[in-house]
Amino acid sequence: MDNGDRQYRQEKQEKWNEPEWGKVDRSFDKCPGCGCPARYSVEAMRGEISEDQIRVKPPALGVFQFIYDTALSRTRLDVVFDSCCRCGLIYTVARSKMKKPLVMIPKGRG
Repeated sequence: MDNGDRQYRQEKQEKWNEPEWGKVDRSFDKCPGCGCPARYSVEAMRGEISEDQIRVKPPALGVFQFIYDTALSRTRLDVVFDSCCRCGLIYTVARSKMKKPLVMIPKGRG
């Protein structure tokens, strides 16, 4: 393996080890394709709902929620998605992960 190939592999590995890739709770404020900040559902609802409602809780095209149980906790994954006004790309607006510990109740003797 030559020195250039080794450097390329090292840079690629460092890119995947960046903390941004591993973050679960994250939000995105613009389209990853073209960089446009305008979201379709916000622009489509602009005349229907007030600006205060848009500012507090902007509308979204869809929400995906996945709940699963493990031996120790119940985990919920939330993903909010919308599409770009300029290019039409559907992308993630926000994502989060919440864990709730399960309560273990021992069997009573009786």
